[in-house]
Amino acid sequence: MEYEIKPCGEQESAYIEERFWAESSLAIHEDAEVAQRVFKVTDETGSILGGCVLEVDLCKIAEFNSLWVAEGHRRRGIATALILAAEEAARESGCTVIVNNFCFDFNHAGQLFEGLGYLRCGVTEGWPRGHEAYYYQKRLDTHPANALFPPIGTDYEVQLGSQEDDERIAQALEAYNTAVVPRTHPYLSLDRKLVDEAGAIVGGCIWGVSGWDTAHIDLLWTEPFAHAQGISLLAEIEKEALAHGAGLVLTDAAGAQADYFREQGYRVTAAHDYGKRTDTLAKELILNSHRNL
Repeated sequence: MEYEIKPCGEQESAYIEERFWAESSLAIHEDAEVAQRVFKVTDETGSILGGCVLEVDLCKIAEFNSLWVAEGHRRRGIATALILAAEEAARESGCTVIVNNFCFDFNHAGQLFEGLGYLRCGVTEGWPRGHEAYYYQKRLDTHPANALFPPIGTDYEVQLGSQEDDERIAQALEAYNTAVVPRTHPYLSLDRKLVDEAGAIVGGCIWGVSGWDTAHIDLLWTEPFAHAQGISLLAEIEKEALAHGAGLVLTDAAGAQADYFREQGYRVTAAHDYGKRTDTLAKELILNSHRNL
């Protein structure tokens, strides 16, 4: 049997993602849907002083997609108020874990999260280039609201935001991040499918290359009989990542899939406790002075 790697259409990517989650070893909640909540703090004119976006996945893991406070309004308790509001929403959604996987050394947020009971579970050097990314998580089932900390007072009222607010917060955060570390291009979505001689999809990878020249593998899946082709698929993705200027590949995996990535030269840079251990893994495609995993 011969197999071929081809680009994916939107529906094909959705099919690959569906098959991946159907066969995932992670604890998927049957009643769960991916949900997003937007929180904001505004001034008397309605201008946003700060905001955050929380996403709850199929495993009921809550994650901060973004957290931003306007310059001139930082260190006043706005970020704390937003984080606490997001935690409460996560609890209401039945989440037992909340994480922040986008905490960079230049945004100085680590001390804030640690002060609110978050544990650092890893670090990836060289993402973005010349900097470090820290990973934080907090168990909500063993950390009831403010159980280990005195009540945190704030003069700021947190409101629910809209999709439009989400876009404004994302744009403001992107402006801040790129002012420190400029991006070389927009995110490139490069999903690939593995097909057999009849054209049937027997595997695929949802992935892309960010403007910080880092490849992100969201998921990699193959049918059991095509597992041996997974190595070829991954090798092709790494080759394409290099062609697009990416020298670092990042992915999250659990169980046997995490073992598979380690066998292909990936290193664990963070270990998450989601009820079942999930690892963040990284692999250098180009060794240089900026990347030292």
